[in-house]
Amino acid sequence: MKDFMDDVEIGGDATLHNYGLDGEIHIAHADTNNNLKVDDDEKALLFIGMRRGGNHYFVLDVSSPTEPNYLFKITGGSTTKLAKLSDTWSGITVANIDYAGETKTVAIFGGGYDYDQDTAGTAFVADDTGNDIFIYDIADKSVLWHLQGDTGSNSDDPQNQINDVKDIMNSVPANIR
Repeated sequence: MKDFMDDVEIGGDATLHNYGLDGEIHIAHADTNNNLKVDDDEKALLFIGMRRGGNHYFVLDVSSPTEPNYLFKITGGSTTKLAKLSDTWSGITVANIDYAGETKTVAIFGGGYDYDQDTAGTAFVADDTGNDIFIYDIADKSVLWHLQGDTGSNSDDPQNQINDVKDIMNSVPANIR
């Protein structure tokens, strides 16, 4: 950890800024008795994005505040379905949804920020990454649906029922509500 805490000389060059976990933090608490406390039979998860620090979301179990546990990370480019996940600026929205007849607890988030937007004075260009929206199954650690998903011949597949909007050009760094 000390390696990340050392000052790094940037010589006045603002483009050499170090980034880390500076994204929006979201806590999802299954508060079954509405007492605003994490009781023994309840779960609380913490989701942290990296913004400019990278294309990951980190998920921690903070049900016991004195003993938080790292659970997993969602990594852009790690699967075909996460290929468009860029810098994770979008805050996580946690929801329960009906998916293919099952109730799933999911994280919903935008595709992130694409550095193509940093080039001043250039004509508009389509973004290469970040131009997607994801619904991620927290229990199965997999993408259930994403806006840029492949369409197929199976019309019963929930992925194929919403794919009229395709090929969005701009990244989606905003929160999805």
